[in-house]
Order: sequence, then structure tokens, then C-alpha cells
Amino acid sequence: MRLVCLVNIIFLTSSAIFSDNSIAAQSPDTTSLTFHIQRGGRLYFSYPLNIIQFKEVFIDNVMQDSSFTISITAKAPFTLFSQHKVRIPYLFYPGYNYTADIKAGETVIDFKCADKHKEFECNALKDITAATLGFDLSSEKNANKYFSPNGQYDRSLDSFLISLKNQRIALLDEYRKRGNISDEGYRLLHAYIYYDFIGKRLTPFYKTNFDPKKIPGWYVDTIRQYQHAFHDSSLLRLYTFQGALIYYHRYVATDTNSGHSTLASQFAVAKNFKGSLPVSNFLLYQVLNLGKNKDYKDYAMYVDSFKLICSDTLYKKVIQQNFDLMAKERVLSAGTTQLLTLHGNLLDFDSLISRQKKLIYIDCWASWCAPCKSEMPSSAKLQKEYAEKNITFLFFSLDNISTKWEIGSSDYDFMNKNNNFLVAGNFKSPFVMKHRIGSIPRYILMSNDGKIIDGNAPRPGDPKLKELINRNL
Repeated sequence: MRLVCLVNIIFLTSSAIFSDNSIAAQSPDTTSLTFHIQRGGRLYFSYPLNIIQFKEVFIDNVMQDSSFTISITAKAPFTLFSQHKVRIPYLFYPGYNYTADIKAGETVIDFKCADKHKEFECNALKDITAATLGFDLSSEKNANKYFSPNGQYDRSLDSFLISLKNQRIALLDEYRKRGNISDEGYRLLHAYIYYDFIGKRLTPFYKTNFDPKKIPGWYVDTIRQYQHAFHDSSLLRLYTFQGALIYYHRYVATDTNSGHSTLASQFAVAKNFKGSLPVSNFLLYQVLNLGKNKDYKDYAMYVDSFKLICSDTLYKKVIQQNFDLMAKERVLSAGTTQLLTLHGNLLDFDSLISRQKKLIYIDCWASWCAPCKSEMPSSAKLQKEYAEKNITFLFFSLDNISTKWEIGSSDYDFMNKNNNFLVAGNFKSPFVMKHRIGSIPRYILMSNDGKIIDGNAPRPGDPKLKELINRNL
């Protein structure tokens, strides 16, 4: 399932070399993950910066044996994933150090820990998934056979999901019987499996051909039993808990006659949530962060209410930053391209271009765009090579949330306040419309008088780009 969250991607190519920064966890709230990657090894890994912001590490075919350490701060156990073709979950505890040796050609990670219970619990979900079936209703083509011809959720699918859950819990019970896992480990792993099951039960509700007016009574009765299932805030760092919570909330907020939920209904359900305050805060944040809800005319009113009700400073900060950017975008004059600076100010595109060197190479990217990220090492080399030449390199992010852009660009030393900007309006901006940018990455070579030399210039790693630049310098 896909959560509404802030994601930042680190993409490292074959030239990436890591130093050995293996360190011990320095506090009870810090978890360290140390990766030892053999030459030719690959790593696709997602880890949390906090409860709503994540980073994804893409390391492809390293040139020599390398090591690096990630430190994660969390007060509660959390799950994260390796993501090579199949999403594989792992469970981690605050205050522990984990290591993983990754050999060339291997895609499945086995973590090691000095505490053998914690080591087993870390890898248990991977082993349980492999021993049963990795089944994702949101993407699995074969899932369609479990739906009735009119696209409705039926008994056969529900029976399958119940059977899958029971198989996984049976394996978990066997682990506990053998003494492989602690009582706390059993509680957390059982919760992960249970909420994965609830989320999958609710996933069909979001299929495009699912008609809420035809929901069978037994399905309604089944889902109603979960109204008190989301009170334990210690589970908020489990990905399946978050997903099931979001799905259940939107289910409750949806009008069965129209088949739609409004910002008003979603906010009311989240506001009236009967449970722990951290879970309520998380729900309120998700409502305000949902992209389509920002199109409602009374969105500003709900932002004000959210700031009064929500007690979590991180959620309020992110929502306020996004709202401020929206407010700036709405006052832009038609046809004018405005860029947001790292200082939070708006800058006119034409005035920026006129102050640059003779040639300008614009890199249109976004924090979620893996192909964009794959070109960044080549871009860094290109800038060094042309540092003394009459050309400026600019980076225009098309992220729709400013915090995504800020976190994403912080991974690159060559991005700074002078060359790094967020395009106000992103894919609806005059800049995108003018240059007909339908996908990214996209590169534009122009002169400082506004003349377009190549509106679809070669990528930084393409040798043809240097030929194009040299011809026009």
C-alpha cells in the first residue's frame, strides 16, 4: 500500500564509494544500520527520517568494496524496507546496532545484531513473507481473479486473505514456541501481520471500479469491528498500521451514496477519532496533506483548525510550509514563471536568467524521480569540468511540496541558494506549459537573453551534451 508521505531519494551510481563510518548507537533512541557492500553489490533501501518523512537509498553496482552507516532516531520500534523488485519488510528497535553484508548479485538482505532475539525479529517478516506469499492487492494482477465480475469485494477474496493471515501468524507462533522471539517481538510482529491484513481488506475499496453503493452487508459488518483497532500509538511506526489506519479512516469518511469523501467529512472523522492523541494527530495531518484536498476552497479554514487542534509540531510545520507555498502560487500573475528560493522568497524567472553567464543549462527534476537522481553524479562532474567556462547550471524542482524539495536537494553539495529553485505551480506552472514538459528529467540549454538553444537537451551523462555546449560557448 502507498502512504501519503514525504519521500526523499538518494541515488548513487557505480562510481559511489563510501567510507567506513561504522558507529555504535549513541543513545537509547538511536538505531544504527551499517552496510558492507561488496564490489558489484546493489542496495535499494527505504528508512525513516521521522514518522512522515523517508529517504530511499539506491546504490547500483559499486566499483569497490564499501561500507557506510545510517543512524535513525526513533523512540519506538519501526519497520523499513528493502525495495529491489519486491518490498521486503524488516523490524528494528531503538538503541541497537545492525549490520548487513551485501554481496554482488544478492538482493535479499539479512541483518545481524549482537542481541540474537533482535536479529531474529528483524528478519522474521522477510522470512514469513517468503514462506507464505507476498500478495499486494494494489499492484498484483492476479488479485483481479478474487473480485467478482462487477469489481466488488467478495467472499473468495476475504477467505484468501484470512487464510494468508492465519498462515503467517502460525509461523509466528512457531517462532515463539521455539524461543526465537521475545514477548515484545511477538506483539510487534503480530501487529504488523494483523494490520497488513486489515489494509488488504480495505484496499479493494479504493479500486476505481469498486461501487460503495453495492457493498455487501457482511463486508460493512466486518470493517465496522475495526473502529477500536487503532488506539495503540506505540504501533504508529509500523508501516502496515499507518496504511490500515489511513484506509479505514477514508472508508468511514466516504458517503456510500455518492462514493466520495470530502475534506469536511475526512476532517470531521479525524477530529472525532476516539483514541490516543498521537494517532489522532497523525490522522489530521494525513487529511490536510492529501493532494486532492488542497483544491477545496475552504482548505485554508481547515488549516487554521488543524493548527489549533493538532499538538504535534512536526505535522504543523510541514502543513504550514505547504500552505504558504500554495498561497504564494495563487497570487502569481498569469503567464509569469516564479521560482521559490531556499530562503522562502519568490523570484521572477526572467530576472534570474538575465543575471547568469552566457549559457544556462536547466535541470528539471524532482525528489521522487529516480531517473533524475541517476544523472546527478554526471551533473556534478560536468559542473566541475565547466567551472571556469561561461555557463551556469540551474536546478528547477517540480516537487509539489516544498519540504520534499528542500530535503531532496540537501543531499547534493552542488545545489545551493544560487542555483537551486522550486518551480511555483510545478507541473501546472507557466514554465512547464511553455516548454511542454510532460515528464522528467528534462534539460534545457538556453542563453541569458532568453533564447532557447535546445529545449530538450541531452542528459548530463550523454557525451553529446558537451558537444552542444562547446559549439555554443
